[in-house]
Amino acid sequence: MIRYSIYGHVHKENFGIARSFATGKPVGVQYWTGSVSAFVAINPSFRMYEVDEETMLPVKVHTYVFDLHDPNPEWKWHHEYTEYYNMPDLSPSSFD
Repeated sequence: MIRYSIYGHVHKENFGIARSFATGKPVGVQYWTGSVSAFVAINPSFRMYEVDEETMLPVKVHTYVFDLHDPNPEWKWHHEYTEYYNMPDLSPSSFD
């Protein structure tokens, strides 16, 4: 069973939920992350995923951004997903 997927180059942070055909229950998450290339007033970004060693499921998602308007631009940590969106964890039901 695929429990999470990671996609990039969509220029903004987003997600999708995979659901069971039989029950409609959330069973997976699609993580869409920004791009390291700039796009119409959207700063470049990337993510780092921390995963549980046993399950290989993500437990933390860190987002870094590059502010193109900063006089000394550099990659800076912006947020951790569960804290930023006030989620208990990264389970499919938390995204739902």
